[in-house]
Amino acid sequence: MTAPVSGRPCVAFNLLVERHTREGWRPILEVRDARSFVVVDESGAGLVDTNGPFVVALDVDDRGSTRWYNSAMGATQRQALKSLLRGDNESWTGAMTNLRYQEGVLRDGETASIGGHGVRQVSPEAPSANRRAPPEWLVLRGTAEEPLLIADSVQRASVSTSVARKKATET
Repeated sequence: MTAPVSGRPCVAFNLLVERHTREGWRPILEVRDARSFVVVDESGAGLVDTNGPFVVALDVDDRGSTRWYNSAMGATQRQALKSLLRGDNESWTGAMTNLRYQEGVLRDGETASIGGHGVRQVSPEAPSANRRAPPEWLVLRGTAEEPLLIADSVQRASVSTSVARKKATET
């Protein structure tokens, strides 16, 4: 898939769009999405299944603003942002001024931190440990109680984990 404003190819993204008002910057649109993908490390390969509940926590690596003093947003990003805002709210007719966006993506080949419920699953697309073993993935997916976590920073993943631990101790 592609990131909504920058158009970069990715497997996951998060986007925050804000408008500047008299009270400061206010969020007007937040979008997160991910597609299923394969992760590989020294222990082998696993499938990250995003068909269930998931949380995306990616570092911001692209940003832009429509403010008059910031020329960082090109015409392509401005048009993508306008389409997103109109698509999210058909009646939105706001001016394309005093807006800013922050976008983070997880691209093919990048290091990621993934947390989720793991199960072994036989699949013809999976690698096989040897000729006698069936081809199987370790599939990571989220549950209603523990959504899948997709992050590109260990620091973010540990913060989310501490929130989950706090919630577990409160019950």
